[in-house]
Amino acid sequence: MVRQMVNADYIYLDSQTLQTIKAQCLACLQDNFRAHQSYSIAGRTITRANVGQVSQILGSVSFAIDYQTNGAQRTSVPNMNNLG
Repeated sequence: MVRQMVNADYIYLDSQTLQTIKAQCLACLQDNFRAHQSYSIAGRTITRANVGQVSQILGSVSFAIDYQTNGAQRTSVPNMNNLG
């Protein structure tokens, strides 16, 4: 089994905050791929050049949500090809 490198700090955030960050990351990625627009998450402007960072954040947040829900039994990585 291959484990994804994640930022463990997200595990300690409450589920509502994690869901908000996840939604913002998904919207950001969708907007960037569809219209090459810049996007703002928590006051930080994200451009196409930052898509890799947003993907890493999304992976860490998804892991944290699953960790809180299932007790760290996640065995897969989010599929970034189904964004729209």
